[in-house]
Amino acid sequence: MSKLIKPSHREAIKQEAAAGSTAAVRRRAALLLHYDAGHATAAVAEHVGLSTSSVLRWRRLYREQGLGIFPTVNHPAPPVSESVQPDAAQEAVKEKSKTKKKGGKGKKRRKQMKKDKAKKDKAKRDKKKKGKVKKEKKLKKGKAKKLKKGKAKKTGKKKK
Repeated sequence: MSKLIKPSHREAIKQEAAAGSTAAVRRRAALLLHYDAGHATAAVAEHVGLSTSSVLRWRRLYREQGLGIFPTVNHPAPPVSESVQPDAAQEAVKEKSKTKKKGGKGKKRRKQMKKDKAKKDKAKRDKKKKGKVKKEKKLKKGKAKKLKKGKAKKTGKKKK
């Protein structure tokens, strides 16, 4: 895989490989140089001491970001296209945020779910309460019957 490194980046990557700020940065630069020399992924991984997936990831990131994968390298920022100016983009974002309703659907949904849960809980409490009332009525009826039976027996005994 030769010609990975852009000619304008070659010197900066060589400097990072020789005297990078950390071992990770030096390893990253070395793997790019090995790739550029035409070595296979497995050989590059073995030489720099990383897994093949890590080596492939750094190669992909270099292709996407260029020297941006090296935190200490002073590299020029990519040119800003003239069709979209930063101020216009910021204004568009501000306008969009103004038109957006506060809370959104998520808040309404959570509120509705809370109401539904409250209704279910109330229904459970009412059902439980109804059950208790029925039990109490049954108990009262049972006690009343027992009392009536007890009074009849007592009164029956007195008549004798």
